[in-house]
Amino acid sequence: MKFYFTAAFTRLLVFVGFAIAAAGQELEEGERLARIHCAACHGFPEPKLLPERSWKHLLMHMGLRLGVEDLKALEGATEVERTVIINRRNLLRRAGIIPENQAVTNEQWQLIRNFYLEAGPAEAIPQKGKLEVRHDLELFEVRATPYQRKAAMISMVHIDEANGQIIAGDSGYERLIGLDRNLDLKFEHVTKGSLWVRALTRGEDVHLLSIGDLMGRFGDERMGKLFYGVNKEGAYQGKGMALLDLHRPADIGFGDFDGDGEQELVVCNFGNVTGSVDIHQPIVWRFRQEPYITLAREQGAVDCEVADFDGNGLADVAVLFGNARENLSLFLNQGDGRFERKVIVEEHAAFGYTAFKWVDHDSDGDLDVWTINGDNVDADPFNTLRPYHGIRLYLNDGKLGFTEAHFFPLYGAYGLEVEDFDLDGDLDLAAISFNPDFSNQENFMYYENKGKGDYVARTMKFPESDRWLTMDAGDFDGDGDKDLVLGGGYIDAGLSVDHPDLLDRMLHQGRSIVVIENKTR
Repeated sequence: MKFYFTAAFTRLLVFVGFAIAAAGQELEEGERLARIHCAACHGFPEPKLLPERSWKHLLMHMGLRLGVEDLKALEGATEVERTVIINRRNLLRRAGIIPENQAVTNEQWQLIRNFYLEAGPAEAIPQKGKLEVRHDLELFEVRATPYQRKAAMISMVHIDEANGQIIAGDSGYERLIGLDRNLDLKFEHVTKGSLWVRALTRGEDVHLLSIGDLMGRFGDERMGKLFYGVNKEGAYQGKGMALLDLHRPADIGFGDFDGDGEQELVVCNFGNVTGSVDIHQPIVWRFRQEPYITLAREQGAVDCEVADFDGNGLADVAVLFGNARENLSLFLNQGDGRFERKVIVEEHAAFGYTAFKWVDHDSDGDLDVWTINGDNVDADPFNTLRPYHGIRLYLNDGKLGFTEAHFFPLYGAYGLEVEDFDLDGDLDLAAISFNPDFSNQENFMYYENKGKGDYVARTMKFPESDRWLTMDAGDFDGDGDKDLVLGGGYIDAGLSVDHPDLLDRMLHQGRSIVVIENKTR
């Protein structure tokens, strides 16, 4: 009897061993296939990047791009989750992204799917290294403004220092708003079809950029446009459209790239399936529709900066890409219309770049860069907390070699301003989060520079119904220090499944525009 039990137990161990080995081989094969097919459009996404329930949704999206309609994420899902998945599938169909023929077999797809679900963490990995946050920020005072609408979508805020005004765009109500130095409503224009995302004011000139399709619902339709106007005695007078048929443009910049004394226009077309970074030549106050130079043909260009980064006397362009192959690149002007691309850093597709700021942080005569990443509305309907979200400083060695010097973890980090806010001679940071840890309410953060690489993190109390989408810094009141203006964005992304009650309060009570007045002077 003892011998029989031992033999049976041995056979069981052998069977279990074979099963474990087979499972291991399947995971290895799933990883191999993922490295081939998932890395075709972007860097290979490691399973640890997202928790299991986020992978379930994201894998459905990935499968559609490979021609596989795998809706297993719908099993046991709430109605909200089901709606998100079905809407995403329909959008991809309209955009023509789903191929007619599958790029993988059903069996291969199951191996890829099982790899991510098995190898990924059950729960989101928490952030480490966060500074202790002090709730004693007395440098600023919050001032309300008269513009207040339920469920506003303030996709643009801009402080026009020269004219003492704030310009804001509400994409929810398709409005262009102006506030004077007393925070009185100076104008409110209905701008049907124009969803403002960027304002550049230079002297009397104002350029306003409309993305046309804020949420990417219309595929690759070119609905973006650039409006031009002038400021006459505090009032903006429209001159017309300077450029039309842009592909979901997210940012613009000006520079004399060919040395002819005139300012050309850089346009970051974030796009959808495709995108581009183009340079357009001027015709009086308009710009030629066809690009003079195309710097890149890829989706996701979200921010740009024009400067002479390499010191050769020619204007270069820095571009931040926040989709697919997320990266920070320099396009270095070689003259005669030639540009050389230098990729400074490339991250995975879930990284979520949103903006950057170029400053001489260490006062050594060259430009360093702060990047911010916290976009997480593209994978699932949850407010997935990601450990790699936050703010990073890359120091320039003077030869365009960049080294990460600081990282401030901040869930859902979305906007950043870098200024000497307290006027002590060094640069401080103000940041907003669109998808914070809603239980912690770190939706506005101030990082005070204490020198020698030390910072103190501070915040102030905001109502939990406030959700900040946009921010700008400038001396709004003309007293010599830098103030801030915040714009609220009230949509269901990240809230509808886990925080429906909070979403309802935000939609009804969330403030549209507030000014954070600097009290240093």
